[in-house]
Amino acid sequence: MDTTSNGYAAEIYTSLLQKKVVLYYTDEHDNSRKLVGTITKIDGDLLWLENANRVTGEKWRCAVNIANVRVSLISTVEGWNSSRSEEI
Repeated sequence: MDTTSNGYAAEIYTSLLQKKVVLYYTDEHDNSRKLVGTITKIDGDLLWLENANRVTGEKWRCAVNIANVRVSLISTVEGWNSSRSEEI
């Protein structure tokens, strides 16, 4: 199955809805990126994430279009010990 287009994100990532995840991906410019946040909504190929800034505490939200990036890993952070979660 081609997971880079056609609204497959909803099928693939539904089990991660409302869970805190770490998402490693390569963007449109071949830059490696990492996001940590809670998947709050899945709309076609869009994964909506939100989290609080570690320094300011302010809430941020973003949408990652799975059709435009190459996801290499997405994992829940559930069960990681507290020292590990501080590093991400």
